[in-house]
Amino acid sequence: MKKLKLLFILCSFGLVTACNKPADAPASNPKAPEQVSSKPKLSEASPAALTEEFVGQWDANLATPILERQLDRVVWLGKNVGCEGTCELQSVIVKEFDLTVGTNAEKLVLMASNDATNSCHACSPAISLFRFRKTANGWKLSSSDMAFANLGANGKVGGDRPIETSVKALTESQIALLIDLTDAHQGFQETYQFVYVSVDGKFVQAFKEKSGEDFSGVNSELKNAGTVWESKVDIETNNDVKTLVLSAEGKRSGKTFKTVKRYNFDGKKFVAI
Repeated sequence: MKKLKLLFILCSFGLVTACNKPADAPASNPKAPEQVSSKPKLSEASPAALTEEFVGQWDANLATPILERQLDRVVWLGKNVGCEGTCELQSVIVKEFDLTVGTNAEKLVLMASNDATNSCHACSPAISLFRFRKTANGWKLSSSDMAFANLGANGKVGGDRPIETSVKALTESQIALLIDLTDAHQGFQETYQFVYVSVDGKFVQAFKEKSGEDFSGVNSELKNAGTVWESKVDIETNNDVKTLVLSAEGKRSGKTFKTVKRYNFDGKKFVAI
């Protein structure tokens, strides 16, 4: 009894801890539901898979997210569009083309990309071409080649003048992109015909030739005064032979002329015959 009294007194003054018995931990309830976070773990999150196709009729608004995802993969530094550190890139659709290859309907989209500040006279945007094929339910991106060339002036693919563009199927896997581009400076205009051809999935320059001049705005005493001429271009396909025909006519220094030049395609370039 004396020992119990002594222990009680010691406990009352906090001199021993033996009397502070911890409460028993509550028994776990195996049937209690486990609390689940309302937010999935990052490792378990499964974002919706991105697809490079859409359902329905052709709609540029539905194609645009696909085009933007493709362009986001480009490293624009060194592409001559003004991105030398930070980049305020702007991309626009230049033209859409309808093309039939064999029995397949296709849609081609030509785009131009440039930094917002890259607008000097000699500043040219980068061009990209996207190829969509019609499926049973809609349209699917089949190929693309981005920033394969820089064309234009004043930060625009056509400069201050609209460009003439067209496409031509050479084979089921190979297409030609034709671009007629005019540049104006110091009172006269020069037009060049460019042709880019897909080779192993990449567009390469297969042809470039001056296709027109307009010196009507220069002083009549200058050597080239009275020079105004233009060309028409066509690609003829005859079995395995692909021939580019450049027909030019007009006046050079006031003298009328008319010429026809032909170039055969060797698989990579159009070579003068």
